[in-house]
Amino acid sequence: MSEQPDGKFNELLTPEEVAVLFDCKPETIITKLAERWLPGVKVGRGWCIPRQALMEHLHTEALRNVRHRADRAPPTPLAVQVLTKPARRQPPKLPDLTTYTPVSRT
Repeated sequence: MSEQPDGKFNELLTPEEVAVLFDCKPETIITKLAERWLPGVKVGRGWCIPRQALMEHLHTEALRNVRHRADRAPPTPLAVQVLTKPARRQPPKLPDLTTYTPVSRT
């Protein structure tokens, strides 16, 4: 780790170290690096992430999120939907057996 004249450190991190900082899997960090969502440089088969660039990127994203939330209107409550049970299906109508006359089979 070498100190720059302005007091900032010029430290390179690996995806595994960044994953420990973010409490996630290294594969997630590698995916975000490949998608160019996180700052980093691919060197051979591995990635190098400058700590200062990472912290500046996170700071910028955090500010963008705050501004985005401030620009949105406050959330409106969703209408409360009263759930009612569907009407029970009526049983089929049966024939009236009071007027039934048996048929003789001969």
